[in-house]
Amino acid sequence: MSRLPQLTLSALILGLAGTAAGQEFKDTLREVFKDLTPEQIEKLERSLRDEFTRKEGLRTTAGDELDAELSALRAALAAEPEGGAKLSTGPGKGITILSGDENFSLNLGAQIQIQASYTDLDNNRVGHGAPPIPPFPAGTTYGGNQDTSNWAVRRARILMQGHAFDPKFTYKLQFEASNGGQIDQTAPDNNVGLLDAWVNYEFDPVLNVAAGQMKSPFGLQQNHLSWRLQTVERSQASNFFAPPPRQIGGMIWGLFGEPDAPVIEYAVGAFNGEGVGVANDEPGQQFVAAVRLEPFGEEDRKKLAPTWMQSEGDPMHLEDPYLMIGGGGSYDSDDTNAQTSGRGVDLSRANIEGQFKMMGFSLQGEYFWEWWNPEDGTTRLNKGYYGQLGYFILPSEFEVYGRYDHIDISRTALSSQYYGANPTYEIDEYTLGFGYFFSPDNPHAWKIQAEYVYRQSEALGATLDFDDQIFRAMLTFVL
Repeated sequence: MSRLPQLTLSALILGLAGTAAGQEFKDTLREVFKDLTPEQIEKLERSLRDEFTRKEGLRTTAGDELDAELSALRAALAAEPEGGAKLSTGPGKGITILSGDENFSLNLGAQIQIQASYTDLDNNRVGHGAPPIPPFPAGTTYGGNQDTSNWAVRRARILMQGHAFDPKFTYKLQFEASNGGQIDQTAPDNNVGLLDAWVNYEFDPVLNVAAGQMKSPFGLQQNHLSWRLQTVERSQASNFFAPPPRQIGGMIWGLFGEPDAPVIEYAVGAFNGEGVGVANDEPGQQFVAAVRLEPFGEEDRKKLAPTWMQSEGDPMHLEDPYLMIGGGGSYDSDDTNAQTSGRGVDLSRANIEGQFKMMGFSLQGEYFWEWWNPEDGTTRLNKGYYGQLGYFILPSEFEVYGRYDHIDISRTALSSQYYGANPTYEIDEYTLGFGYFFSPDNPHAWKIQAEYVYRQSEALGATLDFDDQIFRAMLTFVL
């Protein structure tokens, strides 16, 4: 052996024998071994074992102690340098970079949804110029037989989120690169638009402060992430009655309770009330509030998380029941957005909502009220609701679902140009569909969905009834 291994060997023998000199050398042993490669350590190990067997009086436990020392050295050689960044990935979780001190993180993600659809409109529409009905693209009037067969990039989004300076200080940036987002009015008119841009500081789980462009807390389905929806599209009631889903403003929110015990979630905020990236051109603000109760605890019973981070359906076949009940309201004074044709109006909204999951079965629904108070002093009440249920026949793999959706509207702003001063109409939708999921660890991240929608419109101008059919399918892929 070379001189260095001989000295190291002698020091280790003395240390194992309990001498003071040997103990000192033993303390420096790890420092000496840092410069050795794993192959050199293995060669030295064989030499040490041969030498130990020739030394009289060596304790029988020496071999075990040597194994422990060498294991620790191998682990040190294989470990990442102290303070180095860490990288993690996962289906639907993107790519996450975490600094060595864990004070900074960056998560990069992407969402692509490709939709194919065929719309069979009622021939009775010919010559009657019926108004657009959500969730068809804004600005479309259906006067005539406008059956369509279409492919669309429904969503193409780039996501950057994480925390900075402190794990309690989080941020999110999300961009939309597809005009398909116009269907639910969550994307601007240009090809690439800013959807989310907000920061949040968690003083405590019961007190978070957020500001920027974000979703307001009103409405259950509107707050669910689009790629975690149970159906291809949100319900018409949710699209019609919930405020513009993304707005500029700020809110305070928090969670009371423990993950495996009753949890109360609240949120209150003030927003421009005009939609994505639109400045407020009026003195009033849109005020929004919501409260939700989870009497059995969180869905996973492991960590506190806001309900808008959860998915629809029960792909994991929860053994313990999950239940959420809640409600909210919003008030927007002197609203002059596109839905009111530029006229001043006070809009007040309220809803109740609920969600249940267990053993692959899921049920959720919402009921909305909207009080429309235009400047002429008249008041009109609009209302709508939906209920949807689903069951995973194969856990995390195959689900069937259905939904009933109803809106009852008295809305001059949308329809007076077609049917007089005070039109009313009701729309019923019946949806049946299925989803096939490819990623067991995070099912919604990679899936195919297909559904059939039957839409019945009644009392349009008190004279016309329309029956429309829609077939649509969508591929969802989330990095």
